[in-house]
Amino acid sequence: MNHSSSNYKSWRVVNARRHRPIYLDMVVDAVIVFDREDFFRKVLDELSSRLLALGAERKRVGKLWYWVLKKDYRPGEVIEI
Repeated sequence: MNHSSSNYKSWRVVNARRHRPIYLDMVVDAVIVFDREDFFRKVLDELSSRLLALGAERKRVGKLWYWVLKKDYRPGEVIEI
């Protein structure tokens, strides 16, 4: 399969913009070593803003962390981040 580097870069950018569960912890804990044009920092900043708007909190139970994405969540409600 022969892909140009620009197509591959476009694919990576599109996929990186999709919020993945690991991004939640990265908002708090990530140390970005190299980030061309602050691309990934912007992705995490957007997610951080959304979490703040929802009132999300990261909670700890023993050695584990979990997220409460919305304090007033109702069963069946869809939360988009």
